[in-house]
Amino acid sequence: MAVELGTNEALYIEQAVVTAFPFTFACWFVSYTLANNQPCIWVGDKASDTYGCHIWGRAAGDNVAATIEKHAATFARQSLTAVYTVDTWQHAAGVFDGPNSLRAYLNGIVGTHSTSTSGVPAGYDRTALGCRMGLTPYYGARKDLAEAAIWLRALSAWEIAALAAGWSPLFFLDSLAAYWPLGGLHGNHYRDIIGGLELTAVGAPAWIDHPPVIYRTGPQILRPLWEPLTYSVVRSDYVTTVTVTSDRPATVYFHWYVDGVFIASTRSPTRSFRLSQGEQLRIEVRATSDPDYDPLSDPPLGWPARRSLWWVRSTDSSVSYYRVDQKLGAGDWETLRIVPQVADQWAYSLLSDRLDDLSTYTWRVIPVDAAGNDGSAVTIGAELIVRTPDGPDFTATFDSGTTKVTFDEA
Repeated sequence: MAVELGTNEALYIEQAVVTAFPFTFACWFVSYTLANNQPCIWVGDKASDTYGCHIWGRAAGDNVAATIEKHAATFARQSLTAVYTVDTWQHAAGVFDGPNSLRAYLNGIVGTHSTSTSGVPAGYDRTALGCRMGLTPYYGARKDLAEAAIWLRALSAWEIAALAAGWSPLFFLDSLAAYWPLGGLHGNHYRDIIGGLELTAVGAPAWIDHPPVIYRTGPQILRPLWEPLTYSVVRSDYVTTVTVTSDRPATVYFHWYVDGVFIASTRSPTRSFRLSQGEQLRIEVRATSDPDYDPLSDPPLGWPARRSLWWVRSTDSSVSYYRVDQKLGAGDWETLRIVPQVADQWAYSLLSDRLDDLSTYTWRVIPVDAAGNDGSAVTIGAELIVRTPDGPDFTATFDSGTTKVTFDEA
């Protein structure tokens, strides 16, 4: 799913994700008209109509622009001469290096038209999606948004191109400050899964089909538990090393959880994990200064297993790749992965992302030719995902006279 914002609908939080250069905005959007400016991501001063930074689809030129506004007559902007297409998912990005240095991208292509004067972030206190939400909010017209993200650095041209090709922002964790998937395999909610910022809806946005996104395998480290932690990840072959940093001034104890299960308490902030190809872990950490803290007293939620999918290659020589779709319950099909056809490889396998407990999923594999034409789908029947329950809680009593052992469930 992705979020559909009707006229006068938006998402916002009373907090500025960015307050200084450099930074980057990026998202997927659909506009249903070329007649209105379409705000995508905006951070600015809620008491002003002009102080802010944003990326938007412009009615003037029907393109995408990255804009820094200082006041009504002073702004910096770069836009594209290329026209975006209505009723179609497009990728927009704005890279803000400095007050007179910015780049706008549409589907990975950088803009060439610019208007530059001084503009510096000042007094920013609100972040919004789908609206330039200053003193007099400007919503534009109906639009769809997904995969909105903000980095506190300037992304490179190849990183923007990868995002426009469908790669998830989670592939680029360095300085990723906020990421709102707005549907997809992360679920239908308005929560930032990096920093935990929960957006508030204006109006009643609807959920629609999500654009195809390539999600990463390997460790998926989402918002650390309870504490203001930062982390770094180093990968070498099959070994992934995670290092966390806590703001606590005293001696720190790190409690590690994998897929909701406690695995270790350490004084060291670094821990390594060995992963087989395609394996994914959900790693969460709690830092405390209490040497007697019980890490089992308040663990995170457990996570159920994933589904392993397997199929034999198509005999049709025109097949270029396989599209693997997933459906939750009676919902819509969403693309899970694109798997290229490899010469001489006769079988393929795929491991799904983590699945919701007590939910029913269906999968299908569709061969697709180089022109994008779908072949006949092979559907894997609906399957109820059930988390493995905890073992029984019991006491054992031994009678030395009869050598009988009695088990009583608590």
